[in-house]
Amino acid sequence: MLCGQRGPLPPHTRAAYVWATRIPNTPAPEIKIGDANYIPSNQNTAVPVEVPDTEWKYLQRARAWTLASADGRKLPVKVIKLGNQRSIELNLQNAEVPPADYQLSAFWDWQSFTAKGHIYVRPLSDFGQTRLMASSQDLLVSRTGKVPVTLEGNDFEFVTKVEIEKLNDKFAAPLVVPFVLPQGVRQGPQDKMDVQVNTIDMDPGQYKLIVTQVDGKTHNVDLKILPAPPRIANLPVVLNQGVSKMEFTLKGQRLDLLKRLELARGSAELGMVSADQTERPLRLKMAKDIAPGTSLALKAYTEGRSEPLTFSDAVRIVGPQPEIVEARVSQPVDQDVQLEGTELPGGMYLSAMMRVRHLQSNSVVKLGCAGQDSPVVSLRLGERKGALSFQQLTADQVFLSFDTGEWVNGCVLGAIVANGSEGESGSYPLGRIVRVPKIEKLEQAEAAPDANEFRASLTGESLETIEKTGWREDEGVPVAGIPLAVPGEATKQSLEIRLPPPPDPHAQLYVWLRGESKARATKIHP
Repeated sequence: MLCGQRGPLPPHTRAAYVWATRIPNTPAPEIKIGDANYIPSNQNTAVPVEVPDTEWKYLQRARAWTLASADGRKLPVKVIKLGNQRSIELNLQNAEVPPADYQLSAFWDWQSFTAKGHIYVRPLSDFGQTRLMASSQDLLVSRTGKVPVTLEGNDFEFVTKVEIEKLNDKFAAPLVVPFVLPQGVRQGPQDKMDVQVNTIDMDPGQYKLIVTQVDGKTHNVDLKILPAPPRIANLPVVLNQGVSKMEFTLKGQRLDLLKRLELARGSAELGMVSADQTERPLRLKMAKDIAPGTSLALKAYTEGRSEPLTFSDAVRIVGPQPEIVEARVSQPVDQDVQLEGTELPGGMYLSAMMRVRHLQSNSVVKLGCAGQDSPVVSLRLGERKGALSFQQLTADQVFLSFDTGEWVNGCVLGAIVANGSEGESGSYPLGRIVRVPKIEKLEQAEAAPDANEFRASLTGESLETIEKTGWREDEGVPVAGIPLAVPGEATKQSLEIRLPPPPDPHAQLYVWLRGESKARATKIHP
């Protein structure tokens, strides 16, 4: 031991002082560097260490700490023992320690010792290349809840806090969001970081992530909270085999967000969206050789998303569309009032022969007035309803019987054949229904007071349809009276008419139906 007198000095004596390092009186400590051994340049950083308890007690007596690089350089650093953390603090704030891998050494007594493990000095990131992964950006949809996303592009190992804040909103305040590093803080370079963003209360718009590192400085990373994706409610589009072009109206919500559509074996062109974004025209061009039963997906590219949305079974190819090629309607041979070639007598049972391409066992014929809100009579192939019938005769020929009394006067009756999912044929016009009177006989009344007047009575049905009568097609006399029921006859009527005398006994009676300007010939003679 070095000893000296502690009491008062004798006269004529001067004291000499010697400064010396305290001798630890224990072996050099065995230090093992812990896992969080990556430290940032120019910062004070606590590094966990493993030291036996008896040696940890005297660790502060180590001196002359240095960081030694692989090329032999030894850089002095300040090291402080942090007793309550079982860590040592390396102060690099004022030390010129370039990023590299180092070993930590110090002197114990007059001997050097080296800690086991390495100290890795790395620069702090500037986050200039940081971005959201494209797939992560697509997940950030407004008001959907907690969404895990991934940042990439820089080293995130020194991140200590992440916040999110809406841009261009003076009332917005940063909100802390949880984050996870793959290996943990200061445990090696990590070029990705997972962040959980809760979008439940977030409106669509521009936001920023505020990333803080161990130096307390913040860095901004831009991102978007996307609106809810567009919704299409009326898919699939059904196309018949061989149809190469089709115009269709998409219906749904937020259709303005659609930027481009892609379709296998065809192309899709979008039109202008409606004011409320619920309807949008779509023009399809398809290959003609697509087999029936094929289902095609539609890829929709939308605003703000890197990957398209996929609508499966968006276009469905079905069998050929039925087509009515020909229809011949039978006319009653005993018709009293002349009908034109395209006219059908009202209130009668008629029959028709039709040729239909692509007829199927599930085909249905639909009869109705073109362009009018009128009753539609439907019959399945092979079905009979009393006098109504729809029967197949050959592969493309059918027989149809129907009652024109189902529809109003003036109805342009059309036939449509439907084949289930294959769709419907175009409407084939069968004729215009005209309600004409049935005249059974004409009886001359008693001699008229005026020799220039011919008085007679018509007997028949539907006589109320007659507005004028005459012996010539260019000269008619208005009917003054109205039909009267014939006693004992449920449907029979009689109608009094007054005309000029017939020019000869074989003259032909003409009638004008109500609402018509042209006369119709009858089979009635005086």
